[in-house]
Amino acid sequence: MLASDIYLASISQDVAGYKPAEFGSAILFDGSQIIAAENTEYVGTDVSEHPEDALLQKISQVVLSGGSVEVREIDGRYVSFDPVNGTTWTMVSYVKRGDILAALNRFIL
Repeated sequence: MLASDIYLASISQDVAGYKPAEFGSAILFDGSQIIAAENTEYVGTDVSEHPEDALLQKISQVVLSGGSVEVREIDGRYVSFDPVNGTTWTMVSYVKRGDILAALNRFIL
């Protein structure tokens, strides 16, 4: 059990530190359970324990329905859903639309 706790702690740190496009965040789910997240208060809890977090609720609906193969826009964020091979986990990463488009707009100018 200690080895699995250390393994999950390491995964949680990796996910919390993951910054897609330098601005984004990530959450690792097992169904509705949150395995890892930037907000460490969410780790080890169920999505149902956070009804005030509208983005989390919408993301969870997609995860529980089997995920998605394309990037979706949810509440002004581009969200990617990626199953983790060999597990029942889903890695979700997201970036604010404005952060992505700001870089594109700078490039265009």
